[in-house]
Amino acid sequence: MKSFAGAEYGDISRAVWNTALDQRRRAVQRGQRGYDQPFCGYHLQARRLAHAKDEEEWLRAAPSHVLQQTLKDLDRACSDHGTFHVRWRAEHRWKPPFRFPDGSRMGVERLGRTWGRLKLPKLGWVRLRWSRAPQGTIRSATVSHDGAHWFVSLLCEDDQSTPEQHERPDSAVGVDRGVAVAVATSQSCNPCGHHAPDNRESPSVFRCGACGHTAHADVNAAKNTLTLGWASPSG
Repeated sequence: MKSFAGAEYGDISRAVWNTALDQRRRAVQRGQRGYDQPFCGYHLQARRLAHAKDEEEWLRAAPSHVLQQTLKDLDRACSDHGTFHVRWRAEHRWKPPFRFPDGSRMGVERLGRTWGRLKLPKLGWVRLRWSRAPQGTIRSATVSHDGAHWFVSLLCEDDQSTPEQHERPDSAVGVDRGVAVAVATSQSCNPCGHHAPDNRESPSVFRCGACGHTAHADVNAAKNTLTLGWASPSG
């Protein structure tokens, strides 16, 4: 999709993310100072969001469940990485994706060989370039922005269970590639060696969370490969 009627949803979701993250950080800081206050988690912030939508018209432009999903994603990020390790969503750096979590309110139709349309809550039918037909029941839709285009990916449930074991366990084939240790050169800082997935600020930008080193991600990875090459024994 070159244009998307719900483009503002990304901006609203980013504002909700940043506001909620700021609330969480302030709550942690107040707790560290000895102030008595309720835990600032998803349920409290979801209630605050509902009250804010009654007061702020711009918040009502986005579906409630889209913004609630943003709070759930933030809650998981803070739980997995820690509140002060979760990053702000800066407008100049990226367009955050947003998710429609209620698949029962969606529909998809094919209009021709290359075009189709998707029904999204509050937006109605959205025309898009057809990639492939969804298999199974739609559970959610994630909308993202890359360059000049918008993309939507559908999460579907196909009612197929994962087998507990291979149908023919005696037919499995393994290949020994001689790799003793796997190395992720794109996530390691070349100057200091700090390794973390969060070091990849974007597909093209590498920013070390430990020493602050910044470089093009491919350049940093190439230097890591060169360093490993010099360190490896020849022959």
